[in-house]
Amino acid sequence: MRQILAGAVLFALSSVSLRAGDQLLYSLTYSEKPQRFVKSEIYSMAPDGDKATLLFSDANTDLLLLPRFGSAGDSQVIVQGQGKVFAQGIERSHYPGYWSGKGTAVYELSLDSSNKYRKVFDIQGENGLQHLYVDPAGQKLAYRYCDNGGCFLAIHDSVTGKVLLHVPDSTLFGEANPVNFGWFPDGRTMFFSLVAGIDDGADRIGSYVMQGDEKHITRIGPELKSLQISDYRADPGLPPVIIAVLPNGQFLVSDWQFKRNAPPPAKAETFLFFWDPGAKSQKQLLMRSSHISHFRLSGSAKYLAYIEELVGKNLQRVWIMNLESGKEKDLFGTDRDLYSPPYFALIGWVVR
Repeated sequence: MRQILAGAVLFALSSVSLRAGDQLLYSLTYSEKPQRFVKSEIYSMAPDGDKATLLFSDANTDLLLLPRFGSAGDSQVIVQGQGKVFAQGIERSHYPGYWSGKGTAVYELSLDSSNKYRKVFDIQGENGLQHLYVDPAGQKLAYRYCDNGGCFLAIHDSVTGKVLLHVPDSTLFGEANPVNFGWFPDGRTMFFSLVAGIDDGADRIGSYVMQGDEKHITRIGPELKSLQISDYRADPGLPPVIIAVLPNGQFLVSDWQFKRNAPPPAKAETFLFFWDPGAKSQKQLLMRSSHISHFRLSGSAKYLAYIEELVGKNLQRVWIMNLESGKEKDLFGTDRDLYSPPYFALIGWVVR
């Protein structure tokens, strides 16, 4: 077990056997008080766990990165595709000193420690981003935003910033709420799941695909169903959610289920499984009594990183799973409170 001090946070690392060149990217965001951000730093973690390398810092630049407050759930706005990192930010001279989406933009960040960046496009609306998604090649960026005219899905070219698609949520999703967008390995087809929204939409719950240049969606068939597990029950309002599509055509899926006859309050447990639509088969990978999220698949599709939130202890822990063997490794843990700075976010993988 090694100890590494990175950005004033002490991490406990265990050695992990990874494909040569694979490294994890993560960020730490510092704040003087809740939502008054000061700086963000992006690190890579060497495969052998010997060191964490600082790749980018906005501390001495005119840019201030704006992560989602507390890095809660899967609401992340720092992403990577094919080694390119994109993030939500604002010019420091325009930062009001509290959370505001007005005047924000998406920037591409250099990872050569030069701390250089370039603006890709201005974010529409005045509420900022809740999610930012990038295709595997780092060529397209998708996000949802809301303003007085409703909520919209937008897709931009990551080089030119050109709008490739702009469509109202209501046109695509009706009253349902879309979650967990992602791309197939070909970078042309998007996947996502619909869950019941505030105004219902239960009839559209399920998993869907959409071509990036089209304005209609198609339900994935056959229907993606929850795992059948003895002593557990699924909640119809919490359908299985696709995490990633593997090169072999299988889907990686997360599922939340409740233990039968458990004393109140009922607590959802997290399951991961492979789903093969052609063979109509499922293979369970993992069960966790705690909440896991922020799933990040390596470019080799061999490793999956994710965050475990130990809510009762207000801790975060990062795990790596070998998808071929199903074995997990506890990469590092932090003794910092989930909702106190510096805020931690898992960005993804790079090959260096």
